[in-house]
Amino acid sequence: MVTLLAVPAFGIAYARGRKEHGRGWRDFTFAAGLIIALASSTWPLEHLARHHFDLHQAMFLGLRIAGPMLIALSHPAGTLLRGTPRGVRGALIAPALRNRTVREGWRLVRMPPAALGLYLGTLFAWSVPAWQDAALLMPAIALLLHLSMFLAGMVFWTRIFDRRPAPHGLRHGVRLMMLWLAILGQILVGSATTLKSVPWYPGYAAVPVPILDLMRDEMVGGFLLWIPSSLVTLLGLIAVVDMWGRHETRMDARRTAWSPSNSAILLYPTSSEGLRTMAQPKNRVLALSMALFALFILSATLLVGLGYRYL
Repeated sequence: MVTLLAVPAFGIAYARGRKEHGRGWRDFTFAAGLIIALASSTWPLEHLARHHFDLHQAMFLGLRIAGPMLIALSHPAGTLLRGTPRGVRGALIAPALRNRTVREGWRLVRMPPAALGLYLGTLFAWSVPAWQDAALLMPAIALLLHLSMFLAGMVFWTRIFDRRPAPHGLRHGVRLMMLWLAILGQILVGSATTLKSVPWYPGYAAVPVPILDLMRDEMVGGFLLWIPSSLVTLLGLIAVVDMWGRHETRMDARRTAWSPSNSAILLYPTSSEGLRTMAQPKNRVLALSMALFALFILSATLLVGLGYRYL
């Protein structure tokens, strides 16, 4: 019910506040993110997820990653604020923005360790069998699951896709590290759930319409968290690399334009080969770091698999 009310409200506010031209792809990503969040937390997926662990993980994918990622990519804050009725802005939003406690709390939540901790913490917490089983039986806990997953995802992805570079936004290297750690956390939980030898979530067998094969259902759910969730997060990582490259290009152009000497212009490459040569050291460092991280992820996954196989 909360989602059914919130999603149309956000959609109306966005439509009212939309004044910029040329926001076509941002309009699409915002609408797609809202639709995914709505589909992930309402009937029929929400109903089916009470009986199937794998569908519950698919719901997590939409609430934590895909929906918030698309919404954050559209950068909707200014548009939503303009579209909010003036009375609501004056009575609720403006006092909250002026409140020192709210500002300090928001600043702390947006710090990289806190944003990443909330993002992974909600995943780890709701992967605890007792807590997830409780969400199957109590609507209030299920609502808490949905809200915590979505809000943690929004905090995380808005920091990742913040258009402001450092110092107002995060350094691009910090964003990549946050994404790498997020992928690692998802791989560890997903691979452990997939490769275990006994069922962990008996609550799915206790529902009125139990599944036929509890172990297979949990293996498929673990695979969804292990591979598809990591691949979607990897798309975010590629987007950050693209943002980083665009930022470096803008900074190089500004440094050349602001130089008091015309000699700086002569030093700036004028051919594609020259541009590649100039960017080669940065690209080499980035490629090496990504290759080392991929090796680390592979090693961690193999260790988890061997541990559940032989221990």
